[in-house]
Amino acid sequence: MNHTPGPWHRNIRADGRYTTIWQGRNKHVAHAQRLDNDNETEANISLIAAAPDLLAALEDAEFLLRKAGQIAGPMQESFNRSAEDARAAIAKAKGE
Repeated sequence: MNHTPGPWHRNIRADGRYTTIWQGRNKHVAHAQRLDNDNETEANISLIAAAPDLLAALEDAEFLLRKAGQIAGPMQESFNRSAEDARAAIAKAKGE
């Protein structure tokens, strides 16, 4: 499963009830209804808009953690555990 490539951005419709996430100028990615808890909705919309950037950064971090986990030392177990957590989050984001 492939997602729409980033970067994504958001805009708020004039009526203020809905926010749309876009890729580029014309590719509609998501549409969110603004609920009573405006701060929580705004945070959720910002998280969705940042998703492609977050996924790319996590994939880079997972690679580095995996490489660091190959070096013997006191942090090896921690690096490997963090790499596993990153791989699981990446798989979830990709619907795997």
